[in-house]
Amino acid sequence: MNIVRLEKRRFRTGLLQSAAASCWVVLISMTSSAVAAPKPEEVKPDVIPAVWQRVSAQQRLTAIRIAELDALRLLAERVYGVHLNEDSTVRDLAKADDTVKTAVQQVLRGVTTKEGPTYYEDGRLEVVRAVKLSKVIEVVRETFKSSQGREIKLSHDVETRGQTELIDALGNAALPGSDGHKKILAKRAAELDGYRKLAERTLGVQVSSNSTIKNMALASDEIRAALAGLLKSAEVTRIVYLPDQSSEVTMKLAIGPLVKILKKQVEASGKSTEISITASQQAIEEIGRGAPAAAESPASGGEPAAAAVITTVEVQNVIDAALKGE
Repeated sequence: MNIVRLEKRRFRTGLLQSAAASCWVVLISMTSSAVAAPKPEEVKPDVIPAVWQRVSAQQRLTAIRIAELDALRLLAERVYGVHLNEDSTVRDLAKADDTVKTAVQQVLRGVTTKEGPTYYEDGRLEVVRAVKLSKVIEVVRETFKSSQGREIKLSHDVETRGQTELIDALGNAALPGSDGHKKILAKRAAELDGYRKLAERTLGVQVSSNSTIKNMALASDEIRAALAGLLKSAEVTRIVYLPDQSSEVTMKLAIGPLVKILKKQVEASGKSTEISITASQQAIEEIGRGAPAAAESPASGGEPAAAAVITTVEVQNVIDAALKGE
């Protein structure tokens, strides 16, 4: 009996030792595979201009966010102005189909900051945000096909550009009262002047032997709306800040998209007016010039700000003034 009890005790002891050893193995395994707690890292501050060092980190973060939003609004204008083919822009499809509009908005919400923030001694801050043209095309085509049950045929030019092109936009913010803020206000004024000059040049384009774009715009709300959309998609190719705090902005506009809209309207009306093919091959370039008005001069202090975005309504007002010859 004593021998039996001894053997049972040894057996139980062996089981306990085995279980304990297993626990140690599990603990060792867990310890070796667990992710170590992250240790804080000290990041050396970038060398930024003194004017930006004097403001709080919160103000700098606010300025970055303002510049990002400014870039996003400008990027949206460029994305909606993309011509997928002779008949349709992204804007056209978004207006006709809410699902396309929603899909484009989701793409824009996911854009990245390509460059910046870049700080300047004059109190300006810039960022560049970008989206791949191929991404825009893919989302619009798939959404439109799912919603409408038909394919969008792309022009050869768009298919080629879509392989490599980035659509980007420069966003600004500045410290109130700074020279930088005055500069971005001057840039806005120059852009508005650029729209005015482009509108005047565009309205004067001869599209047939007896008609100009102005003649057709006077007779059609649709043409005026198309012209406003076209102007908003004008490409800014150069921005210059001059020593006197004024600015020059070079803007380039292709006439082809508007001429194609004119052709469609003429065909739909059954009129015999011939639209010139050569007009569709034209591109217009103008330099807008501007300076901040006295009423725009920013007061010092307060939160960083960007120049107000030029709205479609403002562009339409520019077109109306050009139509009246003002």
